[in-house]
Amino acid sequence: MDRRAKVNRKTSEVEVTVDINLDGKGKFDIETGIPFFNHMLSQFAKHGYFDLSLKAWKGAILDKHVNSLSRPHAVFNVQTWHF
Repeated sequence: MDRRAKVNRKTSEVEVTVDINLDGKGKFDIETGIPFFNHMLSQFAKHGYFDLSLKAWKGAILDKHVNSLSRPHAVFNVQTWHF
């Protein structure tokens, strides 16, 4: 049995293509536009020994939201925290 899947999804905000092989060797090709997300997904594939190819293209509506999430200091202003 081949444990592999390929899925394409397109909405008004984002287009995603995922190809996964659960019986792979830990190869990966990740492009989400968010460096930390790229890193985490690549580590899952590498250490989980599955092959993962993931491409995500974001639209203008998602840009502002994703950019704020990829820069935590923009979401949480540490200077205003009081301990």
